Amino acid sequence: MASLPTLYDAQVALDTVQEGLGEMLGVSRRTIVRWTDNGGWKDATTTAQLARLVFPKDPALAARFAAVGGHTLESLGLVVPRPPPPPPPAPVAKPAPMPRAIDVVVCAAADAVDGTPRAARVALLAAVRAAREMGLDLLALEAALAPPASAPADKARAAPKA
Repeated sequence: MASLPTLYDAQVALDTVQEGLGEMLGVSRRTIVRWTDNGGWKDATTTAQLARLVFPKDPALAARFAAVGGHTLESLGLVVPRPPPPPPPAPVAKPAPMPRAIDVVVCAAADAVDGTPRAARVALLAAVRAAREMGLDLLALEAALAPPASAPADKARAAPKA
């Protein structure tokens, strides 16, 4: 942690002597000497004045003077406070499947096996649960179940000719 700033630090930053610093603060050289000896300059008003004076030359020192008086550079109007970061976007929830959409999938499965929607629903539920337990997503499941590209040609050769 940085040490408390001193009036000497302000004099160095402002390239002045005790008399010059006193003029800038509106006090006498003798007051600066007394403040240097006993720390009487550490009231909120004087520390704010010191922060404003040294800010153009040494912003870090200005921040230390401001802190002694319970201020910040922002509260003194020397820097513009950063706006808070925007809140993270709300997670986008996937809409629940609509009953009609589920019915379309079930009927497609029933048609594919020449079965009833009731039987297809039971089979689909078992397949989806197993896929989820194995960590498969729908794209991986579809790719694994799709026939190889050469399957239609093989099927045509194997079919008996009438």
